[in-house]
Amino acid sequence: MEFPRHVHKAGGVYAVVKNQDQFDQALAAGFAPEPPAHVETPVQVSVADAAPEADDPPADEPKKRGRKPKAE
Repeated sequence: MEFPRHVHKAGGVYAVVKNQDQFDQALAAGFAPEPPAHVETPVQVSVADAAPEADDPPADEPKKRGRKPKAE
């Protein structure tokens, strides 16, 4: 399969995915590889809107700020 490629939802909404992982996640979020019907004015959404986990996985733990506690 060639990338980038479009995934579609009803109502003319589409997103551009750049790899197989994003494609699979967008399909799981309800997008389809082909548009369900012809739409005069399609609306592009970001990949994050298409499948929120498609961009970057969240960090396991946020970085802690401030001084380290003193060792006794």
